[in-house]
Amino acid sequence: MQAKGRFFFHGNTQLPEIALTFDDGPNPPYTNQILSILQHYRVKATFFCVGTQVARYPELVKQEYQQGHTIGNHTWGHPNMPTLSDASIIWQLTTAGDAIQQATGVRPVLFRPPYGAVNSNVLTYANYFGLTVIQWNVDPRDWSLPGVAVIYARVLAQTSAGSIILLHDGGGDRSQTVAALPMIITWFQEHNFHIVTIPRLVHDAQL
Repeated sequence: MQAKGRFFFHGNTQLPEIALTFDDGPNPPYTNQILSILQHYRVKATFFCVGTQVARYPELVKQEYQQGHTIGNHTWGHPNMPTLSDASIIWQLTTAGDAIQQATGVRPVLFRPPYGAVNSNVLTYANYFGLTVIQWNVDPRDWSLPGVAVIYARVLAQTSAGSIILLHDGGGDRSQTVAALPMIITWFQEHNFHIVTIPRLVHDAQL
């Protein structure tokens, strides 16, 4: 387990479980389509939501939560956190947390820094606010729109037991991610992987 404080890149490499994570939403219609796919396959995922989008689409975040998915903090405005002042770091974390709590009734305890960018300051404040920092170890670069087959192939090539897979439901046109998702889920289910939420993955990392 790679960890620095509460700083996770992956879960237990001895267990056949992986986590699907989606960044930068909520973002209609793609978030809605992803939720429908997850519901169809009875899979729970983790959504790292941007505060500005939460404020715009609170009902969609509420729907994510009500369907049993985990909601994480992805800052208010998706800045490069290490470049910010202490006051700005605090503001980004707390304002996004407030928006998510307002939408779901629950304050997020997971934080994914935009671009995966952290420094000791960011980690200090994340810890201060009780946030576990969640990175990833599988990145198909779906945001770059490489094509459905490429997203699918990259996920399969990079994933192993304990992997955290980075996908995006926000930040632009995510139709390729939506199209690749059923293929990805089907492959893992057919190969006896359990698709779990980040809290479950973090819990099982301690086993």
